[in-house]
Amino acid sequence: MSRIGPLSNALVQAVAEGRAVLFVGAGFSHGVTGLDWGALLDTLKPQIQDTSGWDNLDALDRAELFVQAHGRERLESELAALLPSVDALADKVTEFHKALVSQPFPVIVTTNYDGLVEATLQALDEPYRLVVEEAEVAPALAANDGCRVVVKMHGDLLLGDTIVLTRDDYMGYEARRPAMVALLQSLFLSRAFFFYGFGLSDPNFLLIFNAVLRKQAVGGGAWALMREPNHLLARYWQSHKVDVISGNTYGDLERYVETLGREVAKLRRDRFDLTAVLANHFPDEQHSILRLLEEVQERFVRQLERLEPFTWVRLPHNELESYRVSEGDDALGAFRVLRALERAGLPVPAKVYASAAELLGKLNYPEDARAAADTCLRVLKQTNTRATPELRGALGRVFSRLGDLERARPFLERALAEGDQRDVASRTAELAWLLRCVLDRMDQLRERRRERAARDVLARFLKKYAGFFDLAARQPAVDDEAWVWSAYYANHRLGRVFAMASELAGQSGEVYALQAVERLVRALELAPGKPEPYRILRPLLVAPRTGKGDVARWARVVAAAPADIQRKLRELFGEVAAPEPEPPPPPPRPTVSMPGRRSPGMSKPRVTKTE
Repeated sequence: MSRIGPLSNALVQAVAEGRAVLFVGAGFSHGVTGLDWGALLDTLKPQIQDTSGWDNLDALDRAELFVQAHGRERLESELAALLPSVDALADKVTEFHKALVSQPFPVIVTTNYDGLVEATLQALDEPYRLVVEEAEVAPALAANDGCRVVVKMHGDLLLGDTIVLTRDDYMGYEARRPAMVALLQSLFLSRAFFFYGFGLSDPNFLLIFNAVLRKQAVGGGAWALMREPNHLLARYWQSHKVDVISGNTYGDLERYVETLGREVAKLRRDRFDLTAVLANHFPDEQHSILRLLEEVQERFVRQLERLEPFTWVRLPHNELESYRVSEGDDALGAFRVLRALERAGLPVPAKVYASAAELLGKLNYPEDARAAADTCLRVLKQTNTRATPELRGALGRVFSRLGDLERARPFLERALAEGDQRDVASRTAELAWLLRCVLDRMDQLRERRRERAARDVLARFLKKYAGFFDLAARQPAVDDEAWVWSAYYANHRLGRVFAMASELAGQSGEVYALQAVERLVRALELAPGKPEPYRILRPLLVAPRTGKGDVARWARVVAAAPADIQRKLRELFGEVAAPEPEPPPPPPRPTVSMPGRRSPGMSKPRVTKTE
């Protein structure tokens, strides 16, 4: 065991060269309210009738007690209601979390159920792939996009179906999760490992790690940063090829991580950053060489745009969206030529691959569109280039079209927030696509009865992006078909969001219901032949959960609908228009009043008691 001191050169090199895996446990969440696993289980204790011996039980047995008392589904539901979602954790990410996760670990493994790692990556604007289920292992390994991979080996409490909560789950892990076990074994055999906040005592970890040790030592070495570990246990791990580095406090550990980050950044800069390498070896020629590279790339793109198969390269998003492929065009062939040029060493810019991805997605070449988007991300990573808002928007739209909405969402969020606000058409498109991502996430969470997490997603979205909702109210140019459809989908999806907010808010949701009505009516003004907004609008006007509704307005909306829509509404609801309100009662017949007597029909004024 070594105390906090000089860094291991082998560790610095492994991290700098991208050969190290970061493995984080419960200590990564230290100090973040709501993520203490023991405290969460203690919250459930009052619901268990027999808690004898509770203080002597570990977390696995405490979880098993609840399962025996109330069942597995109830345990997952209760814990999910207590655990903050990724959206709620956005404000909990600290500078230390960023300092650790920002280091170039291509793979991050965690035993935690929470989303703090994902929230940290989002705060760093780092795209990542999430591996939770067995089916997600192979695609993540096959990807060649330079994105980080987050492996949640114990599952995800909000969306996963393979949560490891009880002792039985641990005992059956190898049989139920063969792909995950194989992935972790291959990582231990081929990579270096840096453990943080992990006690090296997890049963699944020990099972996998011991299997690796029986074959050979860990591929690239292993280091575990711990707070006050047992000296004898540290000696044990040292004999098993894990170097335990100890500190007295969490502050000691955090300073070690910060020092590691500085040394890694320096080594990467000296080895891989072209500007730094030129400055070190050819300082007099540095600017000339850099300018030459820029000119080569610019000239290459200009020449490429002039060739007939590549005319789409220069088109902005709105024109690319309405691009009509003429006979003889071969977008797929053009993309394959681009990839061949890249392999030949020609500097194809990331923007070209982003445009190719959008075009291929539009032309229904999903696998090639994904390959183009992945290549774009890889080029950005290799050239250490920051993505522009336009490029982020393109990637977000591509991943949305491909149904990869969780990957799309961070790209669209940044594009919407950072893009040129004068380009209303592009911002409206990004808002519409982002709304699709948000709605999909909420639908998934509500389907699994994760109401707290759904509220977190909704609250964060409304708070952060309310200033962009007016984009949907702008009048699109009549001749810009793409803008018109973006405005329609933005209003339709905003209507759904507000309707969902009204439902989740209960009795206080009337203000959201009113906003939902306005957005849906606006969507129908833009596209009266679309049936979806009518289905959402009708209950808001005819049978609202809160408020009085507006049956007459529903009647006017339906009366303005095309004939085929009225026919569909009749099939759905058994009516062409909303039922007419009952006519008012006829006025009372006039009577002659006698002095000192009350007229027929008159009664004493009712006196009501004031509460």
